[in-house]
Amino acid sequence: MQALSVKAGDWAQWDDTYAFIFDKNEEYVQSNLQNESLEILRINTVTILDLQGKILFDKTVRGGQIVPSSPMFLSHISEDIIEEYIATEKPHVEMIRTESGAFMYVARPVTSSDGLSPVNGFIVFGYFFDEDTVAELSRVTHLEITYIPYANESLREEFSYIWAALSSE
Repeated sequence: MQALSVKAGDWAQWDDTYAFIFDKNEEYVQSNLQNESLEILRINTVTILDLQGKILFDKTVRGGQIVPSSPMFLSHISEDIIEEYIATEKPHVEMIRTESGAFMYVARPVTSSDGLSPVNGFIVFGYFFDEDTVAELSRVTHLEITYIPYANESLREEFSYIWAALSSE
C-alpha cells in the first residue's frame, strides 16, 4: 500500500494531472493511461475525480484487458469524497470488499507540481487483492501465505474460533 501511495502521489502532484481535471484533455489519457502503463505501475484501476466526487476518468485493466470497473468501488469512492471522508490534506488508504473481491486503493489529492495550487480533485490507484497478490507476498516474504476472504461463509464452521474473535464491524 505504501508503494501504491508513492506512485499515486507522484501522479497527484503533477501539472498534467492537475490540468486534466479542468480540461479533460484526451491527450493526457492517450499519453499516460494506456493499459501497458497501468501494468508497469502494477495497478488495476486508475480513477480521477473532481472535488464533488464526479468521476472524470476511470479505467480498470486485468490481464492486459480493459474490464468494467467495480460499481461498488466507484459508488464508494464518490460517496466518500462527497461526505468528506477523504481529506484534501493527505492520502486516503483503504481496502474494501467489492463484487470482484477485495480491492485496495489509495486516493491522493491533486495539486500542481510545486504543490502550491489548491487541490482540485483526486487521483485513485487501486488493485485487486487476489491470488496473484498472495503469490507475490509469498515470494517476497519466503512464507507460505493463504488468503481466505472474510465473506467466505462456507468456511465459517472450520474457522469458528477466528470468527468469534472478529468484531462484527
